[in-house]
Amino acid sequence: MFVEQNGVSSSRSVHCSKRLLPPLRSVVRDVIVKNRCCNPRVSSMFNREARIDITCEPKKDNVIDWDCIFVSVKLVAVPLINVLRTNTRSSSPPRFDLLKGEDSEEEVLKYRSKDKKERATHTSCTDKDRPCSRFIVPKNVQRAETKVAYGPEGFPFLKGERYIYKYSFRAVEGMKLGKRFTHIGQIKGAYNGGQTVDGDPIVSISANLDGLHVRFSNIDKTIPDYYTHDSWYRNWEDATGEWVHVTIDTVFGEFMEVEFAGGVSGKFVWPKDKTPVAWNNKGKMARMKLGLYHKEEQVGDGEVEIRDVSIEGPNGIIRTSPEV
Repeated sequence: MFVEQNGVSSSRSVHCSKRLLPPLRSVVRDVIVKNRCCNPRVSSMFNREARIDITCEPKKDNVIDWDCIFVSVKLVAVPLINVLRTNTRSSSPPRFDLLKGEDSEEEVLKYRSKDKKERATHTSCTDKDRPCSRFIVPKNVQRAETKVAYGPEGFPFLKGERYIYKYSFRAVEGMKLGKRFTHIGQIKGAYNGGQTVDGDPIVSISANLDGLHVRFSNIDKTIPDYYTHDSWYRNWEDATGEWVHVTIDTVFGEFMEVEFAGGVSGKFVWPKDKTPVAWNNKGKMARMKLGLYHKEEQVGDGEVEIRDVSIEGPNGIIRTSPEV
């Protein structure tokens, strides 16, 4: 957890205390106490000039606290395979497989296979030297992901704002891929406070039989599907079993470049003629997703570990560990 006191941010673990606030009417005070201690959106409202510097405390077994880094995140939020409504005229929503998170208050939604015997898993990593999350997705299950819900105050992810996203991933050695896609990180256009738009993400860190690569998309006539380049593919076998460090530097609507380091390396820049650059005009904001999302019925199971996540924006930085 974190707290800001008198406009000064602190990454140390704290207990919420009413002594942090000036006297207020009790009904208002209680609400603010709860949120100011535990929600950076509310915390930074008390001092707009203060720069956020948050290091999220990990959960049990040093698992990343995604509710801190992404704020009010819904873990692994995906519908059941082949259980979506079949009548397209129906207004009833898709069905979801709803579970409660282990020793956690947030809801956890997880994919299952068609026979409901297999399910995706979010668990601790093999190395526990720093906060880390492992996503295990059987070949007949589609995904296990985390997604930004709102973002802390100062991180609205709007057009014209600069953000630097960083994370490291390690796919299990020998992990097999299909010919379609395996996404290990995406940023999508969104609206209505976080509902993602249909179509390809603004950027995807993806892999298939051709290798690990970057995909850009604006869902516009300049990129009707997604854009990548033959020279952007990196050997997938070199990436498995090794940490690959990803940096996404962008001003939404103006530029975006993605860099790999570690197991594989390279820099990939959004072409200036592919307008709108680094944006989706169907959305009002952007939302990041991390985890593993592959085309179901792959040739093999998927497993990836993610750590060293950080987001630096207009009002500061939020990260999963001091090493970032």
